[in-house]
Amino acid sequence: MLSATSIATRWPIWSSVGAPTRAPAGRGASIVISQLFFVAAAVGASTPAWPRCVGYTVMRFTPHQGIYAYERTNRKLKAAERRLRLDREKFPLFAAEIAESQPTPEELLDARGKAFVENQQANRAREAQHWWRARAELRAIPESERAAFLRYWDRCKCPGNAGYLLTYINMFRDGRLIVHEGEVRPRSDVEWERDRKAKIAAMTDLELDLMIQTHISPLFAEWAREERRRRAELHGEDRPDRRRIENRRQRGTRR
Repeated sequence: MLSATSIATRWPIWSSVGAPTRAPAGRGASIVISQLFFVAAAVGASTPAWPRCVGYTVMRFTPHQGIYAYERTNRKLKAAERRLRLDREKFPLFAAEIAESQPTPEELLDARGKAFVENQQANRAREAQHWWRARAELRAIPESERAAFLRYWDRCKCPGNAGYLLTYINMFRDGRLIVHEGEVRPRSDVEWERDRKAKIAAMTDLELDLMIQTHISPLFAEWAREERRRRAELHGEDRPDRRRIENRRQRGTRR
């Protein structure tokens, strides 16, 4: 454990003019260190928690909530007494025998507190093992696909814990998530988009114009416009006159 003096003498503190200075050792070291921690806390409170770095990106994750002790209150003590009393009243003929085998309310709360901390430690250890496994499987993904997968993971709205990350890695390994045009997308979405664009490409120019004017989905209308532009560039034709199309739509006549 480093003392306040050793911390003050080892790490420089930036003064108000920007030059690195050394904290005074000895009596004033604790005061300087406390002021330094206060400034760091104030800066940390005013800056966003994400991202925590500058110059490189950090993979999205949800920090562990930590381990905290079981809080004993008077209300919990009364609840434990009530539970023990109800257990005795459930079998009134054997109330004396049940009372002999029952713990005291304080012992009951002590057992709960011990189990509470042990359960938190087990959850934290299990989460750490999942992260070790997730990082190992993430490194097994090829370099070219790993960057796209990390971008997909950062865009996800699910909690950033190792369980969800392992699920997406398994989906990527099984082929349910694929790299399409440099980005990771579900295979079902890519196939559906490909089939829909193939159907739009098979439409006539009149059907495309009708879809652009009347379709309820903006996405389908945009795909129809892309197909119309592609045909105009392919055949060297002029692009459709949008003013004529708009006038025709307002008149209510469709050709």
